[in-house]
Amino acid sequence: MVYQFLYENKNVEVKVDQKQNHFVVTVEDRCYDVETLYEGETLTFLKINDFSHKIYCAKNMDVWYIHIDGQYHHVEQLSTDSRRKNYRTEHKASARPDVRAPMPGKVLKIMVREGEHVVRQQKLMIIEAMKMEHEIVAPIDGIVKKINYQLDDIVDTGQALFHLEPYNQAENK
Repeated sequence: MVYQFLYENKNVEVKVDQKQNHFVVTVEDRCYDVETLYEGETLTFLKINDFSHKIYCAKNMDVWYIHIDGQYHHVEQLSTDSRRKNYRTEHKASARPDVRAPMPGKVLKIMVREGEHVVRQQKLMIIEAMKMEHEIVAPIDGIVKKINYQLDDIVDTGQALFHLEPYNQAENK
């Protein structure tokens, strides 16, 4: 299976082949032998080319927040499946996306106000988790309808931090 991702403003193709109890992952002509040692809701242990790695991973819509060996990566999955693209386009107007916490943490900074217009990838909030600061960004262009947490609040994985209303839905009112 081949996946497309946006990483550091660059399109990256990732090919994944399953081989019995492990995977062969190819990223930009570099091959990795990957075996899952443990898989939890947000914590995974992988063996990559004979080295074990502790990985925290969470997904918010098509954005992945990945913490591997103390390094933070923000990756957006780009869909090549036309059915999924059509579904997202058809349902975008009726959707009211929640921006969810990718991991448990403490709210350090809120960078927007309710009623504010935001653009895709704009910073909304900073959460401290695992002694690191993690940026929460807008997945779409829209209007901040509700902010569910305040400074110093503790959030858990998957909790809705913000409710956004897409521009096209707001314009139709």
